[in-house]
Amino acid sequence: MTRMSFWFGCVLIAVVVPLVAQRGNPVPGHMEIPTQMSGKVLMEDGSPPPEQVTVEKVCGGGVPEPVARTDPKGGFVVRSRSELNTVDASQRSETRSARGSAAPTVIPAGCSVRARLAGYQSSAIMVINPKAVDLGTIILRRTSGGEGTTVSVTSLKAPKNAQKAYDKAMKALEKKKFDEARTELEKATTSYPEYADAWFELGRVRQYSRELGPAREAYEQAIKTDPKFVKPYVQLATVLNAEQKYAELVNVTATAIKLDPVSFPAAHLLNAMGNLRLGDIKAAAASAQQAVKLDPEHAFPEAEYTLGVALGNLGDYQGAAEHLRTYLQVAPDSPSAGAVKRQLAEFEQLAKTAPAAAPATPR
Repeated sequence: MTRMSFWFGCVLIAVVVPLVAQRGNPVPGHMEIPTQMSGKVLMEDGSPPPEQVTVEKVCGGGVPEPVARTDPKGGFVVRSRSELNTVDASQRSETRSARGSAAPTVIPAGCSVRARLAGYQSSAIMVINPKAVDLGTIILRRTSGGEGTTVSVTSLKAPKNAQKAYDKAMKALEKKKFDEARTELEKATTSYPEYADAWFELGRVRQYSRELGPAREAYEQAIKTDPKFVKPYVQLATVLNAEQKYAELVNVTATAIKLDPVSFPAAHLLNAMGNLRLGDIKAAAASAQQAVKLDPEHAFPEAEYTLGVALGNLGDYQGAAEHLRTYLQVAPDSPSAGAVKRQLAEFEQLAKTAPAAAPATPR
């Protein structure tokens, strides 16, 4: 079997970047519960974060554990991991979930609380009194070094009628009323053609309806109106991947990575997939490794698979097997799991019989 057959011999695993749930929609009401620990996450300038943020606790030298997610104004209420999962799964009211709990979740004294958002550095709050209700404010500072933004500057200049249509569209999306959202987003972009955020959301609505051509046009319009707005580049890349336009895919993701090298692991993953398809295995391995590094929670388990395939093509069978095993651990129910297991067995056999290879990418 040739090296490239490792890639084509396995079922192609698609990258899924959330189309309509990307903004995060914490349900209202939880800040009215006085018996639970709560706080805020704000940017340096005092504004709310550009998207939903995970708040986590760290006790001693332990592993960070998610305890809350912010609402649109940056507020949060501390939850246990099981409560967070329950709320995410059912989208129930935080208030009802809290009433169903035996007791409020408490962070022990000596633990710290911080926010986590790719591309930003968080301040930390040390918990002194575990009975405290208000934890205070966590501040996020940008660290990516790129010139890209996650919120379009041109969108901030939108006139009131366009903003009103956009806000209606976002409320419709929260209720999964996609046709209504499409209508309002078309109103917003017609009223204000420079509305990059509205073009971006319109692209996602179209992509959700499998209208790839119109979706691509909307993303391209968002980029045209605000070339530093990173999100449409990343979402456009998912369309190009579906269309098998791999050269364009590599170029678009390279631009996204240049604008913001740390906030979008999906950009690195898609870049790796494009390079792998084009036969540039070393570039694919480097991008996939960066995607894995930026995605410690395995939101994109495909990064582990892609890195494993790239390393296998480079002759690092031991490294390849390691990443395929990780993929199967974090995505055991993947439709491709059976094919990946067979590929893993092949790499493990090759690792026993082939000469040891030096790591193919920087560690």
